[in-house]
Amino acid sequence: MDTRALPLKMRAHCRLEIGCRDAATAERLLSSLAVDNEGFARSWREGATLVTEAKADSPGALRHTLEDLLACLAAAEGADASTEGE
Repeated sequence: MDTRALPLKMRAHCRLEIGCRDAATAERLLSSLAVDNEGFARSWREGATLVTEAKADSPGALRHTLEDLLACLAAAEGADASTEGE
């Protein structure tokens, strides 16, 4: 049987572990990801570490999910840093 014509079933998976300065910062960043993650990734906090797992049907789709997630995280991190000391 020639398998070259059969479509490939592919899944891509990624786990990110991001160390934060403390548990409170990790919790604030986690809160900022909740809306963006829905249906695409799941995130939780382990002490001062923010953990995210994402899955997609292709590497390209996973890349888009991670790009969106990291952009949201960068914005939240910038906002969090600007409110320090208030």
